[in-house]
Amino acid sequence: MAKTAYPFIPKSTASLSPGDFWSIPLSNGSYGCGLVLQLAPPGSPGVRVSFCGALLDWNGHAVPDPTVLANRTVLAQGYMHILSIKNFGQVLGNLAIDDRPSPIIWRDGGQHILQGYDVIRKWTVADRGLFPVLEYWGWDIIKEKAEQLLVHR
Repeated sequence: MAKTAYPFIPKSTASLSPGDFWSIPLSNGSYGCGLVLQLAPPGSPGVRVSFCGALLDWNGHAVPDPTVLANRTVLAQGYMHILSIKNFGQVLGNLAIDDRPSPIIWRDGGQHILQGYDVIRKWTVADRGLFPVLEYWGWDIIKEKAEQLLVHR
């Protein structure tokens, strides 16, 4: 398999890998950072254009690179569209597996407890209020979350 050349603008999720990151330009002139956490499982609806992605707890005045992103945490995550990357720029690089965060544990509509796309177990009444509900993000939601959590704290 050929090594990915960074930066690149993805045309579909086929060119993405977990750990790929991109910059999110913010209103104050700084940048936030998005990260591909997981790709949708084969056969999933929208598998060609959707993935589980995150906004990282990083903000800087230059675009991010792996040295500043290592061991950051997830501020927010959602199932998102490839336009969440394409409309803000390009994939800049990939974080090594030891340097990237895991997806947040959340619940779907009340049936399962998930970590990203992976089902951990069935949801029970005892789980009420313990986990956030999974979110489906439009292409610009990651920027809105970055503005709210990084600029307008």
